[in-house]
Amino acid sequence: NTLNTTATTSGTLVFPKGTYKVSSALTLSASVLLPNGALLTPDTGTTVTLTGPVTAGRYKVFGNSLATQGTISFRQNSYLTEIYPEWWGAVGDAGYASTLSAATDSTAAFQAAIAAGTIASADLNNAAVNGAQASPYLRKIRLNAGAMYRLTGQVQFRNIRGMWFDGNGAWLTWDGDSVTPMFDVRGCSYCRWYDFTILNDLRHPLFVGFLTRKFNADGPNMTENHWDHVECQGNNGSIGFCWLVGVGDQTGNNEFHHWT
Repeated sequence: NTLNTTATTSGTLVFPKGTYKVSSALTLSASVLLPNGALLTPDTGTTVTLTGPVTAGRYKVFGNSLATQGTISFRQNSYLTEIYPEWWGAVGDAGYASTLSAATDSTAAFQAAIAAGTIASADLNNAAVNGAQASPYLRKIRLNAGAMYRLTGQVQFRNIRGMWFDGNGAWLTWDGDSVTPMFDVRGCSYCRWYDFTILNDLRHPLFVGFLTRKFNADGPNMTENHWDHVECQGNNGSIGFCWLVGVGDQTGNNEFHHWT
């Protein structure tokens, strides 16, 4: 990698418009500025870790970094407070696409944004990784105000502590099946989902899966989680069919406010 000589320096790394392929593991601790048109692209199986400040707008800046591809990680990043799904290619265009199927499928980008800030379960109590925090902390996933995102598959939240999923007044339009929960939430504590509307037509109910148990033995308990101001609508403002499903054990003080 040609970036290795400057990867740990101070100052700011500015990436002009273009595609920057990374073929082996790389950590960038300097500030990173990614303008629109710059694409940091790890090879499949390669991880790029960003531990310094990251500046980018709501546009795609990470290529080949969805599930089963390369990986973008914010592990040990104490500067970043918000993560945008747009960095992985999400587009909130379902409100003006000619048909729902013509809108961008943002499912994989949502999942990549969540994964980028999640600390592995093996690091849950590793002070060297988490600093003063005894458990993983996922920064705020913040959607674009008023945007409408199309989701065709499940978005998973697993082994996370302190994550905020800030809808910012956005809409999530479900275009998946009638069986798979849109959200699969397991092993989360002190997390919050708030301020978004789920749009689901009347063809079938939508299950929002709040699976109240540990994801695995070393993960956190499901405790102190909150859902605030989450609304479900059908087409043309009619009542949508959204069923909240909670099963399992390891629960405590999980609250739902203004779920309509």
